Amino acid sequence: MKTTRIVLLILSLFAKLSHAETITIVADAWPPYNITPNTSSPGYIVEVAEEVLSNAGYQIEYIKMPWNRAVKAARSGKFHGIIGATKPDAPDFIFPDNEQGVSEYTFFTIKESDWVYRNITSLENQLLGVVSDYSYSNEIDTYIQAHSDNIKVQVVYGKNPLEQNLNKLIANRISVFIDDRRVTNYLATRLNIRNRIREAGLVSRLNIYIAFSPAHEDSNKLADILSDGMTELRANGKLQQILAKYQLSDWSKTPSQN
Repeated sequence: MKTTRIVLLILSLFAKLSHAETITIVADAWPPYNITPNTSSPGYIVEVAEEVLSNAGYQIEYIKMPWNRAVKAARSGKFHGIIGATKPDAPDFIFPDNEQGVSEYTFFTIKESDWVYRNITSLENQLLGVVSDYSYSNEIDTYIQAHSDNIKVQVVYGKNPLEQNLNKLIANRISVFIDDRRVTNYLATRLNIRNRIREAGLVSRLNIYIAFSPAHEDSNKLADILSDGMTELRANGKLQQILAKYQLSDWSKTPSQN
């Protein structure tokens, strides 16, 4: 009798899973926020989404693709959302009230350089590496647009744009690039080149989110679920458990220390 109950319980769980709606979220790899799909460490924002949305009866599918493709496809409604977006990245998307992290956009150079970013004029005589369709700050975005047709700004595309910029920096094909501080240090450490680069000035601190497609009618609902879920995960300690797995701490408590 006990065995029968267990079998029925398992069948019931499978039935619920089979009827759960799948929410597909997409982005290029941006560790530790989102890394490799279908692994034990897909990135902490992916794990947060899985924890919150699975409790609400959804299944999560994470697909890695170039950022510009991810934004365009989600905007059209092909996918439900994009991971690691700032509000300037996709102003027409639906954002949760509570952010899923904070991005510190920082300039990087080779270790031997003494260049430091102080203001936009600092970029004169520099070869700047950026990623297609990323938004860094109003001032930097305007500078990129103004120089997009010459060699002073070099744009990379694809699934691993940061790795491309790191390789270009080491090879002296660019003199400086801008990207998220945590992401850059994480990847440079994994590539065993952390001691060959240096931070050269913070540009901006922006909240990052899973932003939901403006083409999906349930996007507001999903954003509310995720926002409320962030509050609950922070209160019950689950958020810190997920962050600790990636050697991070809660940005709301130590905003400049992660």
